[in-house]
Amino acid sequence: MAAVAAAAAARAREKAKAKKAEAMRNGEVGDSDPTSRSDAQVLADLAAEQEARFSEPTTDPNQYEGAAKFYLMYATRPAMALAVEGGEYEPHFSFLVISAIMVAGVLVGVSTYPTLECADWNQFLDLVVTVIFILEVFVKIAAEGMRPWKYWTGKEWAWNNFDFMIVLLCLPWGGSSCGGGSDDGGDAASMAPVLRLLRLARLVKLIRKVPQLQMIVMGLVGGLRSIGYIVLLLLLIFYLFAIAGITMFRQNDPYHWRDVATALITLFRAATLEDWTDIMYIGIYGCKLYPGGIYKDRPDANATDSEYDDDAYEAELDDYDYDDERYSCEEADDEYFFIADPNADLLVALYWVLFITISALVMLSLFVGSVTMSMSESMNQMKDEQEEAAR
Repeated sequence: MAAVAAAAAARAREKAKAKKAEAMRNGEVGDSDPTSRSDAQVLADLAAEQEARFSEPTTDPNQYEGAAKFYLMYATRPAMALAVEGGEYEPHFSFLVISAIMVAGVLVGVSTYPTLECADWNQFLDLVVTVIFILEVFVKIAAEGMRPWKYWTGKEWAWNNFDFMIVLLCLPWGGSSCGGGSDDGGDAASMAPVLRLLRLARLVKLIRKVPQLQMIVMGLVGGLRSIGYIVLLLLLIFYLFAIAGITMFRQNDPYHWRDVATALITLFRAATLEDWTDIMYIGIYGCKLYPGGIYKDRPDANATDSEYDDDAYEAELDDYDYDDERYSCEEADDEYFFIADPNADLLVALYWVLFITISALVMLSLFVGSVTMSMSESMNQMKDEQEEAAR
């Protein structure tokens, strides 16, 4: 019992620190130092706070008669003990929900194996997880007493609505994909990938349940707010190089430079350093001299070269879409834009060296560094507020 009381006092002390930090952020005067009180004082304050919560008009059974009193006494009171922070059984209920989230994440991975997706134990565990999440929703709604709509509109409306939608969408409305030959089996099987992705979203609930993860995510969100001008500058650089690339390379390489959208995707690929030299060489020599694994002339149906296997050659003729202009050099001129210029190699190299240096080695590094620094500052600010609240 002493260990349980000490744990409850520690939780109450952490809650008091968080409330004081919140008050300081709002410019209010916080409570007295929560670390200077004894466990008995903390537990007494916790009991008084819980009693005050139970005495609210919307949760106090003594304020109602009949069915409302019965509901508050035997539904709201137990639900508050399970779901409300500081409740008697709240830590155990939170542990149950966190365990269900982790099991749900493992089941999503297991379900990617066709031989295990319809296993009885997998279906049973998924049903148990779904029941736990449904129970969590009903418990939190019941904990609001005579104002159940506060579950969707209260202080934690965003997380509660997310939880509710995930539970609602993960229910087997179209039947199970393992229906075993039922008439709805085809529709259910077609919805299986969507249902798997929705069940994967259950893992996001873990962020809410683990304060350390929530702090990291909030720090990351705070860091993303500081990169607006960096993104704008990066888009401007990409746009300028895309227009220049279309002007210089489209005749030699229509696949990568046929329009602005395609050129932007090409530049993004190059900024990740993914085979950017192939794009450069196609731009220099043209798609006929350097196809780069993309372009291919229509093969001669009368070719008899012994190096070709007849079956493979026929398959090549059938499978390759030679009529797609994106992959064909037949429409390109024989005189390429840069072939006639002896300084073409230097100009193209200068274009790509400038772009790779600016985008891949400077701008993206600045982008990541800005997010990292802002995230670190945000997390340090949260930590300082908690430490200040503990003094």
